[in-house]
Amino acid sequence: MDFSRFKDRGIPLLFLITTIIAYGLLLPQTGFYWDDWPFVWIAKFLGPREFVPAFANVRPFLGPIFFITTSLIPPVPIYWQIFALVIRFISGLLAWFMFRQVWPQHQRQALIASLLFLVFPGYSQHWVAFTHINQEWIPFLFYLLSFGFTAKALRNRDRFISNTLLALLFLFPGVFPTEYFIGLEPLRFLFIWIIVSEETQPFRLKFLETWKRWIPYLLIWLANIAWLTYYYSLGSYDSYEVQVLTRPLLFPSALFAMGEAIWKAGFYVWVQIVVLIAKTVRAPSSLMALALIMISFGFFFLYLRSLETSNSRTRTFAVMAVILGVAGILLGRLPSFATGLPLRLQTSNDRFMISMMIGGSLFVVGLVELILRDIRGKNFVGASLIALGIGQQGVNANLLRRGGLKQQHFN
Repeated sequence: MDFSRFKDRGIPLLFLITTIIAYGLLLPQTGFYWDDWPFVWIAKFLGPREFVPAFANVRPFLGPIFFITTSLIPPVPIYWQIFALVIRFISGLLAWFMFRQVWPQHQRQALIASLLFLVFPGYSQHWVAFTHINQEWIPFLFYLLSFGFTAKALRNRDRFISNTLLALLFLFPGVFPTEYFIGLEPLRFLFIWIIVSEETQPFRLKFLETWKRWIPYLLIWLANIAWLTYYYSLGSYDSYEVQVLTRPLLFPSALFAMGEAIWKAGFYVWVQIVVLIAKTVRAPSSLMALALIMISFGFFFLYLRSLETSNSRTRTFAVMAVILGVAGILLGRLPSFATGLPLRLQTSNDRFMISMMIGGSLFVVGLVELILRDIRGKNFVGASLIALGIGQQGVNANLLRRGGLKQQHFN
């Protein structure tokens, strides 16, 4: 395969088109929803500075993020929906940056994984933009940057120190503002292991080298855990209770939660749109979703087919992607499981899927590479998954659009 194609300007344009199709078609008809309203009220009537004391007893490092964004963007729905679109576009590019730094020899698979990350259908909270862009997505951007620069540091030994410093710097705003991503850090260990393992050496030396490279990040991660432990113990803290520390952790319930997370984030989210459409197949919204899926499939199938020049089976990549996918899903589920919160799709609780998006995307890409040998079959399944994700996000947008219309009836 000619990997130089992945270095031209076409890739950002591809991500931009995908972002607009998945999240922007109904943008003018979307507004503020759910948890947005109290934050909008603070921004409009009390001003951006009020977010710092407002979050002092919940997530003190989150207040500055709200302060900065609300100082720049007025509390007008269309502005925030456009901002959300930009943030999601950037997130797709950063996922691509991260994956291709880890797997530079598998850039086709890295591209598909990052596109699946961009349209990940298990997460439906994109349009609750005022809340979730600030609370989750901006910290997540920093975490993706941190992962990417860690891999880049290992790939470019001449700039190892500068890239490592950037990775460490980006980790702070990635993990401290919110607990959503506290479980993801061990993924970095696995990314480092993949890169270190490319050099032929005994297992023991590879393991020690991986640990040595991970230690600086581990120290920051442990510092964050220590901070959270201290902050949880304060009487002024007012947020979710960490139930695994206050009740016995039963093995069957933990096993069920693990299986549920893998099933939902690794399998069901990619086909849930089919289940939803089947219930109302003749409804105009279902027909529009089907049309969107078919058009998207045609576009991405032709695009992926234009990239194929090899029919080689990448078993090593596939196995590692599946392993990292399972690990990413389970690690991403840890924070919500620790607080006793359920993982329910098509509800506000599917916001917990955001920390499983890396794992869910890698898992399905690895599974396809592991099962299918023919490049045409891989392209067909890859295009299908991307199209199904886009269709699901179209349905999500329409549901919130209709919810917004109902909101207008309240005086």
